[in-house]
Amino acid sequence: MAAALGDKGIPLALADEATPYQPSAQYAGRIAAAVKRNLVYTEALAVNKAAEVEITLAVDGSIVDRRLLRSSGVPSWDEAALQAVDRTKRLPLDSSGRVPPVITIAFHHSSFN
Repeated sequence: MAAALGDKGIPLALADEATPYQPSAQYAGRIAAAVKRNLVYTEALAVNKAAEVEITLAVDGSIVDRRLLRSSGVPSWDEAALQAVDRTKRLPLDSSGRVPPVITIAFHHSSFN
């Protein structure tokens, strides 16, 4: 699973601050680990297309909203990705104690085998 922070590594601006948010090198891995442990999927997939989920966060990391940005083409995998986000409820804070306001996570099936 790849956690994409911002568009192609461009720093994200926090809603309450003028300075851009630059995630630490380890932050994407911490996010992936937090969500991955909540993913439940037992079916085999013939293709490895990703379901991309956009997550809106509160300043404490609580998940405020989530939506499917791009379907994998497999409705059950898309739903499993959304449910994993719902079960997570809160993403960890970065080492700076901050979180981006919006994050996109790509759920690749091969990353969960």
